[in-house]
Amino acid sequence: MLTAVIDFGGSAVGDMACDLMPAWSLFDETERGRFFGLMNPSSQGLRRGRGWALTVSVVAYAYYRRRNAYLARVSRHCLEQLSLEAAV
Repeated sequence: MLTAVIDFGGSAVGDMACDLMPAWSLFDETERGRFFGLMNPSSQGLRRGRGWALTVSVVAYAYYRRRNAYLARVSRHCLEQLSLEAAV
């Protein structure tokens, strides 16, 4: 019998890494550099931000690829940007 549900969805509230997700979802390399220049994230924050971006985009792409072409493109762009960055 289920007696409780723990929702960890809000556990990262206040973590600047969550605010970095648009860097890969919406921007190209040049725009991302400007964004990071303004945000000035730590190296650990960047690592966590990449992790958040990867997690959200993988789940979103799997869900939206046949349901919403725009959100699927945004998710795919994010994955492409993350893979380009990893290849450097």
